[in-house]
Amino acid sequence: MVLYSRRHFLKIRIFISAILLSLLLSSRAPAVIISSSRIVYVDIERVFSSLDIVSESRLRMQELIEERREEVRSGETAVDSLKKRLDAQRETLSEEEADELIRMIDAHERSLREIMEKSREELLSREEELTLNIMGDIYEAVSELTEIEGYSVILEKESVLYSRDTVEDITERIIALINEKHK
Repeated sequence: MVLYSRRHFLKIRIFISAILLSLLLSSRAPAVIISSSRIVYVDIERVFSSLDIVSESRLRMQELIEERREEVRSGETAVDSLKKRLDAQRETLSEEEADELIRMIDAHERSLREIMEKSREELLSREEELTLNIMGDIYEAVSELTEIEGYSVILEKESVLYSRDTVEDITERIIALINEKHK
């Protein structure tokens, strides 16, 4: 499982584009005065890869993944042990004892599948929650800088087709604001 995959960055870009569009539309400056407006851009992918909280979240997620893998390995070991016991003792077990052992194996395998499914759902849920929290932090940082600096337009770097050298990159400022918030 990869935390913050390409799919997440696409969702984030769409989210940030919507935020930036809403900020632009709520601006009181008419759209025809863009030449005198302050237009900046943010590299959302770099923001995500540079945030301290993302690194910490990845570590926590890796620890959780390892815990779940160990739980699954333990369950697999128990199932394997029961199967070996059944194979080794099949000749000496009564039909009832063999059936009971088979029921135990089936129950352990069902339990193992449930653990794996619950773990997958838990990890996806936590990843989604972390992503949404970080997206909220990005929104707050963008809003804060917009208010302070009076930007008219904030674009996501991937959305910029062409710009002159005068278009400012505020990515590092966004990263700094979010990292400071989480100290």
